[in-house]
Amino acid sequence: TEANIGALLTCRPGSKLRSGPPYLHYDLLLSGLLAVGCSVLGLPICMVSLPHSPMNVFVLGDTAESVEGREVVVRSREIRWPGLVSHLIMLALVGWASSWIATIPVGVAFGFLLYMGVESMISNDILQRVLLLVTDPQRTPPTHYTRFVRFGVTMRFTIIQAAAFVFLWCLHDNFYSSYLDTLPFSLAMLFPLFLLLMVPLRLFILPMFFTRLDLELLTAVEDHLIAKLFY
Repeated sequence: TEANIGALLTCRPGSKLRSGPPYLHYDLLLSGLLAVGCSVLGLPICMVSLPHSPMNVFVLGDTAESVEGREVVVRSREIRWPGLVSHLIMLALVGWASSWIATIPVGVAFGFLLYMGVESMISNDILQRVLLLVTDPQRTPPTHYTRFVRFGVTMRFTIIQAAAFVFLWCLHDNFYSSYLDTLPFSLAMLFPLFLLLMVPLRLFILPMFFTRLDLELLTAVEDHLIAKLFY
């Protein structure tokens, strides 16, 4: 699941990668073959992961501020040297400097992860739509859903999306019921199944309550595709 999400975030149109989606499928095939080979040999699995895979594309690209106040990629640099060098450094640290890594306080690592989580939440569409409830209408950011989708429709979609997120979170992490710990299996094993069920929810159930145009505008459509929705 993480590999697929990481690959989709890395190769999304906003990254301005010249390779395009066909190479995404090729990379996933190679990642799968490497995972099988590494598992047989007892080696660490090489895969696309979060958050450093999408961050690598963003750091290597030229960025500019959009009309919505977000930093977007305007030109990407598709080179393999940074990935190779960074993994060689990681190998050196794990192999010869593990004792130095052990001296780093655990609070520093948790603080770094907390900072990355807060930074990613700022640009999250769900949070941006929730903040519209307490935002002055005159200071509403000019996003595609604030310009073309009614406010009530936006809030209704956000409630459904937030409810699906809370459901998946509670399914993955049991922190609310001691009874579930006594079950012969972990509910977290069902997480991939229910995550896949979000696809038919989006394709077949949500169109019964929203128009096609509203759904396209509310599911983080890329800016260059907005005009195609109207013409």
